[in-house]
Amino acid sequence: MKIRKATSKDFKDMLNIWKECISTICEFLTTSEINKEVEILEQKYFDTPETKCFVQVVDDKNVGFVCIRDKELLFSPVLPSFFGKGLGEAMVKYLFENHDIDTAYVYCSDMHSLAFYTALGFIIDDRIDDIFFDNRYKLNRLKLSISPKEAAERIAAKKKSS
Repeated sequence: MKIRKATSKDFKDMLNIWKECISTICEFLTTSEINKEVEILEQKYFDTPETKCFVQVVDDKNVGFVCIRDKELLFSPVLPSFFGKGLGEAMVKYLFENHDIDTAYVYCSDMHSLAFYTALGFIIDDRIDDIFFDNRYKLNRLKLSISPKEAAERIAAKKKSS
């Protein structure tokens, strides 16, 4: 598995990853809401100066990506066929070590992602309106309850023990 900065050549794959991941874990979203999110994601968050995006590559295939702004993790989808294989943890560990991420956002109804982030040391800080896609669903703003360094060490220790 390799993590690298995303380029415009990755955007089509990233949109497909988003659509497949969101369709799987956010069953409450309608098809039209997902399509709207795909459009907004490309227009507002890819290739903008304030947002950095990285892709995860396995066997020369993009299987996940993240977008960050300052110390905020905005999006972190992984292809569902790669769930449970440690890719999400590897990506977040990379962000802890290289970008001091301390904030993340998940839909309040997305229990899968909420469980993932709380296991890494995040806690719910606030429930807010959707600041990304302007839809009717609330978001949990998550804050890291430990330092990014401690969180990265927690992931490394978990990986060693498994």
